[in-house]
Amino acid sequence: MNRTLSILFGTGAGILWALSSICAQYLYSHADVSTDWAVPVRMIGAGLFLLVYLAVFRRDELNEILHSRSDLMRAAVSGLAGTMMMQYTFFLTIQQA
Repeated sequence: MNRTLSILFGTGAGILWALSSICAQYLYSHADVSTDWAVPVRMIGAGLFLLVYLAVFRRDELNEILHSRSDLMRAAVSGLAGTMMMQYTFFLTIQQA
């Protein structure tokens, strides 16, 4: 990947992260939505999207992950202990602001 594409992807990721916090603040202010509901729904949606993408475009890699108990456990622990807790604290901070 060249340098320009890397910069564009990094910038895009930052912009999308900022938009997610703006959307969360809007939901917390104008709808009866809590962090306890928003984060699991967001994580489940992202997980389903990723599974569909892998099933359609990278089926061999998906099969490798699903047939390796250690890879599956590593992904589950990383998702629950790492990503979900980070997102939960991030969105809880937005809700309290």
